Amino acid sequence: MIAVFAGTQEGREVLERLKALNLPIFGSTATPYGSDLIKNYENLQLNASPMNQREMEAWLREKQIRVVVDATHPYAHEVTANIVKVCKDLHLPLARLQRARVSVDSVKRFKNYEDCISYLQTRTGKILLTTGSNHLEKFAAELPKERLIARVLPRASVLKKCEDIGLKANQILAIQGPFSYEMNQAMMKDFQICQIVTKESGTIGGFQEKVRAAQEMNVEVLSIMKKSEETNFATESQNELLNWVQAQIQLNGELI
Repeated sequence: MIAVFAGTQEGREVLERLKALNLPIFGSTATPYGSDLIKNYENLQLNASPMNQREMEAWLREKQIRVVVDATHPYAHEVTANIVKVCKDLHLPLARLQRARVSVDSVKRFKNYEDCISYLQTRTGKILLTTGSNHLEKFAAELPKERLIARVLPRASVLKKCEDIGLKANQILAIQGPFSYEMNQAMMKDFQICQIVTKESGTIGGFQEKVRAAQEMNVEVLSIMKKSEETNFATESQNELLNWVQAQIQLNGELI
């Protein structure tokens, strides 16, 4: 049995390609929205809710999983850490599908959110936050709220969080990406953005379009660096990932 932790475009693509193996596949996404995008895939049994470490271990045991693929978002650090820990405990082979890093000299990179916020405290002007909703409260607690413009997913829970931390309606851009160069540029112009905070989400995540638009608008690009991960196998190539999965099936064929 194969388990794929998805939630990204490339994760959905991997699930689609794994259909060719004609094996039962168990997929997991953190939200119903993510599950809606893949629920019609053949041979797929789906979990559509977030799991903590204990729940994840129980799920993998129940489904008798023998091979695990982590195709979650590059910055879903807690989820990936739980996957790594559980796979180690259960002695399961784990592969990580990574996104290619886009190298841009003009980007200022920070190891964590705290360092980025400290830098922003030395600057002035409006800040476009494109790192999701998980860390908004850190920016709101340490920076003048009127400087913040949050670009987040259009979900009720996310909008409530934005309101709870004190953001007004005209500071919330609730919209699903990725975004084109033109849309990024229009947002930066309309909101008079001076700095944009982002994560290096690769070509699929629209990182290049953000950086290009920022450069054209003379907007500083501040990027939160991705943490290192421990897996049996990691690749940016879906073909290499599928070859690895097939190799694991051959090694453990009697168990799958």
